[in-house]
Amino acid sequence: MQKKRDANMDYLKVLSIVMIVFFHYFWNADYNWAAFNAPQQILIAAAHMFGELGVDCFALVSGYYLSVSKKPFRMEKLWNLWKQIFVYSVLSMLVIHLFVHSYKLNAATLGKLFFPVTSKVWWYATAYFLLYIFSPYINKLLNALSQEEHRNLIGISLLVFAVIPTVAAVKNGNTEGFLYYNRFIWLVVLYFIAGYIRRYGLNVPFAKQNITAGWQPWLKLHIISWAVLFAYVIAVRLICGSDMMDAAIYFRRPNSILMLAMAVSLFMVFKECSLNGGRMIPFLSSCTLGIYMIHGGRSGQFWWNRIFHNPAYEGTWMVFADAFCALVIILCAGVAVEVVRQNIEKYLKNQKEKRKQLKQNPQNSVQV
Repeated sequence: MQKKRDANMDYLKVLSIVMIVFFHYFWNADYNWAAFNAPQQILIAAAHMFGELGVDCFALVSGYYLSVSKKPFRMEKLWNLWKQIFVYSVLSMLVIHLFVHSYKLNAATLGKLFFPVTSKVWWYATAYFLLYIFSPYINKLLNALSQEEHRNLIGISLLVFAVIPTVAAVKNGNTEGFLYYNRFIWLVVLYFIAGYIRRYGLNVPFAKQNITAGWQPWLKLHIISWAVLFAYVIAVRLICGSDMMDAAIYFRRPNSILMLAMAVSLFMVFKECSLNGGRMIPFLSSCTLGIYMIHGGRSGQFWWNRIFHNPAYEGTWMVFADAFCALVIILCAGVAVEVVRQNIEKYLKNQKEKRKQLKQNPQNSVQV
């Protein structure tokens, strides 16, 4: 019997991959910041928040389910994940070799090709691969903790890897360079948070009474977070003028306090609402990792250097229309490739099952 999918989280995953693709468009454009007027600069600075917001939401969704799974680790699932990453590694190498002409086969590139997880071709795929391996042991830890201990663990983790970096990074503008932080550690911290939400729920901060249900309060908090971001960006624009890129996107890193507030509040909005996914949303949700890999990592050279010439619309409002077109094209390409990959994998799996059945019942293969 097939398990019923949670349409709310499927919607969140689809929204997250949309935000990530949109962010990559602007991040890879390498614009001359001064070429845009003030409203355009403010919107582009806000768009830089989308990428890590989507990443944090993906991590929260994964932790929400893995942290209470009765069988959180299956070698078959890990093997399927590795195969998926490997397929996209080969595909990206072929595309770059044929269309970008920047991929030379040598010992180093072959190592990255055949070992895409250890070579971190896609950082999120590598971090998630490791997170899945460690998930059974993280769950044992969380199950052994009381609610107060679990809350204290989150508090200490956020103090070390979010609060202190957000404050201390004012000098260098990068919240990810403190206290031995790396993105795998941050996914583990988000896992702690998602596990707590799954076990105990989450109250709306600063509320006079506990509110553990309803999406409206969380939506208000999310809107407030965006309002704070826009107020900050506008203030930076007024103070620094056109030369404000680095300062304006200060909070875009996944472990900044503002990004964390935006991600958790958005996650809670989708957790508490009730949506009907039909068939399309669960299907698109199953393609999100493929969409991420087909346009990220090495594959980005193909999209941003050959297909989309982002700087062509520098300083105009057309840049947003071009970003939307890029989003649609990449989503369609990612879904198409993932459909082919999934169907080939199903076919090979069915053939394997047939051979297994024939070995167990050889008389079935004998024609009468």
